[in-house]
Amino acid sequence: MDNRSDRGTGYVVPTYEAPKGAAFHHFLHGNVPGHEIDFIYRPTMADGPLSRQHFGHLSRLLMFIEPRGVGGSAFAIGNLSRDDSHHEPGHGGLAFIVSLRIRGARDHAGRLAPSFSHAIAMVDRDFDANAILDASLAFERRVFSGTRPNAEDGGFYHAYARCVSEAERARGLLEGYTNDFTDLPIPGPSKTGLRYSAAGVTQPRRVVVLHADGASFEDLARAASRIAAILYRSDVKWTAVSDGRESDLPGGLTVRLMPASEAGVPEEGIAVHRLEELPEAEEELALRLFGARPTQKYGMPGARPEWRRGAELSGARVEEKARGGGAAPDREDAEATVRRAPRRRGWVAFLGIALVAAAGIGAAVLQGQPEPEVEAPPALSTPAPVRVTEEEATEADEVPGPEAKKKAPGHAHTAKTSAPRPAGATGVRPGAGTTWKGSKPAPTKTPAPTGKKPCKPGVLGDCPE
Repeated sequence: MDNRSDRGTGYVVPTYEAPKGAAFHHFLHGNVPGHEIDFIYRPTMADGPLSRQHFGHLSRLLMFIEPRGVGGSAFAIGNLSRDDSHHEPGHGGLAFIVSLRIRGARDHAGRLAPSFSHAIAMVDRDFDANAILDASLAFERRVFSGTRPNAEDGGFYHAYARCVSEAERARGLLEGYTNDFTDLPIPGPSKTGLRYSAAGVTQPRRVVVLHADGASFEDLARAASRIAAILYRSDVKWTAVSDGRESDLPGGLTVRLMPASEAGVPEEGIAVHRLEELPEAEEELALRLFGARPTQKYGMPGARPEWRRGAELSGARVEEKARGGGAAPDREDAEATVRRAPRRRGWVAFLGIALVAAAGIGAAVLQGQPEPEVEAPPALSTPAPVRVTEEEATEADEVPGPEAKKKAPGHAHTAKTSAPRPAGATGVRPGAGTTWKGSKPAPTKTPAPTGKKPCKPGVLGDCPE
């Protein structure tokens, strides 16, 4: 990224090469004497965890942050991953920003007490409430002690303004100032993921937390840290948690800490809370401010959510509604469900075919009446076809008594002269009244003779009554 200003003054922003694996990066922003408000010092934007998109978000935050009052200051925790296409909750970038009014100085337009802002950016760190609070307190103390904003002529900014036209001298001053921050507390790599979900909840454009006038920075930093820790591990689209008086950045939720004396008439789309009424429990605080609830799986140590796309979110919401609420499922479960769906449909089709086949076989079994096993007559060299009348077949099926046994040889011969028996087949031949040789006939009850005599079929094959 070119560090030359595009405003026609020839100003070149001094940059530095961050060490490989650096935990945080410095950005100094404010009035540049002889130029205007711009970056005073920043790292070169090489490939690494801190991306150009992070830099773009931070630039807007630094441009708009505004301290309260002439001698006041502002503190903000900014979200650098608001629009990341591959953002994972719990693994984004955060910026800690302190903005001060410099007494005894003027900006390029002649205004008194211009603002000077110092930000440090960190990416993919384990930012719980305690880690954010420790970093916030240490950073704010170091900025005030290093810049001495209330010194009329002896602070860091005044020394910078005097040597800004001398590039090498200015660079040495900037390097010495940022080197004093090397011992800041650094959270370890993030091992968390989505901890709070507010899926389906319509967020206000701003959440205001009113505090008593004269509240200490420690009290405000603690509240800001607790809120930022929830947002950092949530799916809420947010921009910053700030106690400054700047306008809200569009495109996300802003949390504003402000004195109760400056609270005006409530506006539409703004939710107002009081600092002393905020719940101590983090889960209750997330629900109170953002309607967010703890997730069931994400947020556990080592869990990293991978759901990103709109289709996955829609599927999660549909499944959430089907369960009657609760946390959205993770992507692994959703993908497993999708992968199993074709298999389930295949098994359903297979079971359906099997049931139909079983029903058909059962019907065939019930249709035929098994008869005792008989021996077929010896085969002749030129066997003549044996004709079995419909009446005999009917009697054999309906009356398996003594009369049927007399006709058994005919039936057995018919079975032997019909289609050959498949190898290994022992079951009932569908549609026949006899069994294959070698099979065991099912036990049957012999009904009493009906007295019906066989008849000789006529020409049309019907028996006369």
